Amino acid sequence: MGRRFANTLTLIQDILNYAPTQILSSEEKDLIWKFRFYLTRDKRGLTKFLKSVTWKDPSEVKQAVEVLLPLWTEIDTDDALELLGPNTVDSRVRSFAVKQLRRADDDVRALLIIAFIHAHALETGAHPISTTTRTSSKI
Repeated sequence: MGRRFANTLTLIQDILNYAPTQILSSEEKDLIWKFRFYLTRDKRGLTKFLKSVTWKDPSEVKQAVEVLLPLWTEIDTDDALELLGPNTVDSRVRSFAVKQLRRADDDVRALLIIAFIHAHALETGAHPISTTTRTSSKI
């Protein structure tokens, strides 16, 4: 049993190292869900755990957001930003992410504001940096 458990923990660590865009298989989601309480102490585990939640199941959502989310250790800025993305469906998770971003130092927050302005500009077609027109030269 010890070796099997060690292999399971290795698999969990591999999953935690996946890129944010990596889609979890149903087996990986089940594994993450099974070890959800263990993962609350791993800052890298939250984004993967939230991908394992069946958001259409009210009891899973309640446990994820009302029980586990408050227990979770502090997460890194990049994971908090991931939780603000379009795949996050619960406003309480977004609020948690914003609280985590408030911990960032002023320099990081300044960079985040610039990134948000640029992202908004890309979505809306606005040009946030310059309102001057450019003249093109003919060759």
